[in-house]
Amino acid sequence: MRSCDMPYDRMDHGGNVYAAARTANRSLNELVDFSASINPLGLPASVQRAIRHGLSRAIHYPDPDQRELRRALSEYHGVDPARLVLGNGSIELIYALPRALGIRHALILGPTFSEYERALRAAGGQCSYVHASSSSGYAPPLRKACRLLRRQDATASGPARSRHPSIPSFDAVFVCQPNNPTGQALTHREITRLYDVAAGAGAWLIVDEAFIDFCKQRSVIEEIERWPRLVLLRSFTKVYAMPGLRIGYAIAHHTVIERLRAVLPPWSVNVVAEQAALAALKDESYRWRSLKLIDHERDKMLDRLQRVPELRVIPSSANFLLFELLKGSASRLTALLLEHGIVIRDCTNIPGIRTQALRIAVRTPADNARLFRALSAAFRKPM
Repeated sequence: MRSCDMPYDRMDHGGNVYAAARTANRSLNELVDFSASINPLGLPASVQRAIRHGLSRAIHYPDPDQRELRRALSEYHGVDPARLVLGNGSIELIYALPRALGIRHALILGPTFSEYERALRAAGGQCSYVHASSSSGYAPPLRKACRLLRRQDATASGPARSRHPSIPSFDAVFVCQPNNPTGQALTHREITRLYDVAAGAGAWLIVDEAFIDFCKQRSVIEEIERWPRLVLLRSFTKVYAMPGLRIGYAIAHHTVIERLRAVLPPWSVNVVAEQAALAALKDESYRWRSLKLIDHERDKMLDRLQRVPELRVIPSSANFLLFELLKGSASRLTALLLEHGIVIRDCTNIPGIRTQALRIAVRTPADNARLFRALSAAFRKPM
């Protein structure tokens, strides 16, 4: 177990094409962004029409309760609208949760998305990590997490606690499902086990399902009624290619939703984003076409990467792949690919990553072919 010790300024993200364009002295249109794992088909036509329509509502304040969108999400997921709250991207909800639930110390299954740690620290809390290892293929560290939580449960009060003051006390567990950047996923049985242990220790289980649409493991949304200490986070960003519109949501027990709403600002979801989300939920043909493309291209990319002798690639349940350089540096490869207009994610600054690891999104056949041409050229140069 490791405590949070990564400085804020090193916790950057993929998708910063603006910085990449400045570094490469290129326009945005000249770059292909493999650093952000966004649907390569782009905004659905139905969503683009909804955005144009939504602009006519921009002269009015948004509905602070998002009744129309919560009702649509309620029907889509089969949950009570009272169990839903919207945010300016799921990131706003990640930052609201420590304040809403009074989280002081969270256990994070890593290596993973750095904003869980940032959110906790911004609220005056702290975190500890249990990291998956490269040698295990980054299999989720479920056993380690459960062991720590069981020790907490066994020493929760009375003389036992006084005899073991060094045992940390966790009031929440964060898990990304499937995990970013490793692409690994827990099975439904494993998440059930983690929930049972976390709830038994008096902790919340916060499951970030930002990439669940691309994963063969099913969502645990069906457990919302039975698991009162579960909080699910979902996003429109990845599968509907809407990162710039900023809209996400949480699903949880109604008392959790009320506590979240109490700390969220009013009007955090704008009218254009709301109309876009409503249209996206109706466009099932786009969704299934996207998932079919990504499944096919991910398998092709995995096969090609496994043939590159300089790389070790990690099979993934998401719309991206993590690979490790067997020689050379991740920063050098990132720079060489940028010379070809290719932007990838250097993962060496993520807590728990101890190899020269990089992440690439699954994109269209043409984009992927361009990536492999650039990789071939890069590996002909000194690394």
